[in-house]
This record gives sequence, C-alpha cells and structure tokens, in this order.
Amino acid sequence: MRNPAQMRAKVTASDCPPEEAERNPAQCSVLSALLDKLRWHAATGRRLGVVMTVQRHDRPRPRIERTFTAVRAALPAGNVAAFDDQLEAISHAPVVDLAALDDFLSGWWRIATRAAADPADWQRMHQEAEQLQSGARPAGRTLAEVLGRREVHL
Repeated sequence: MRNPAQMRAKVTASDCPPEEAERNPAQCSVLSALLDKLRWHAATGRRLGVVMTVQRHDRPRPRIERTFTAVRAALPAGNVAAFDDQLEAISHAPVVDLAALDDFLSGWWRIATRAAADPADWQRMHQEAEQLQSGARPAGRTLAEVLGRREVHL
C-alpha cells in the first residue's frame, strides 16, 4: 500500500493541470488536501465510501418480523382465516415442502407489511376489488385495448 504522501501526489497530479501545478503549487496542494479530507476521488468525481439511496417515503414501513407468529398477528382480521387454512394445508402434507413453506411465509409477510403500512389504502383496495367482482363498478379497459390505442402491437 502506498503512503499518504504518494497518494496525495497522485491526487494533486490528476486534479491540477500540469501548467497550473507549476504556476501555483500551493493551491493544488490545498485542493488535494481538501479532496483527501472529503474523501473525494478526483478521477471519477465521486465521494469514496458514499452509498446513494432513494428518497424516504412519508411514512416508514412497519417492521414486522418474518416469523409465522408475527406475520399472523400483523394480518388484518379478514386475512387470518386464509392464512391459517393455507398453513394447515402445507404443514399437514405427508412430506412438508420447505420451499412451499418459505414461499407461503414470504407472501403473507408482504401482505402483512403492506396492510400495516397503510390500513386505509388496504381496505380501499379490497372494497374496489369487491365492487369490480360484484359488477357494482364497471371494469376499466383491458390491457389489449390500452395498448391498441397507443398503437403498440405484441
């Protein structure tokens, strides 16, 4: 590994054009030290060790442990019976399929997390689905109709 002086010399050489480094070595030295302090990589123009993330949503998602007990407890009351029925069907098989059990838990965990994050939205989604299934609300255009209007042919 190089010593800090060698690393600083490399940063100085890449930050300042050679003519500038000859004319004003003190300024290039200060710039180099500043970039080192900020952990800025001169060649790429990026900070070292900085991770970019997406903007946080208004409300943080609830932290639901990914266990059968925690997921069942976090489910809306209308979903608990379906959870129990599916778990019983998987666990009472002659041979328990661990992949199916993991898929079951993952799927219900996503449902519990989404329902707990915004219970009103979860309720509204189910009401709209019931209206569509009962015919009380007309269905929207099909995907084929939307793509046809946009002149997209698959």
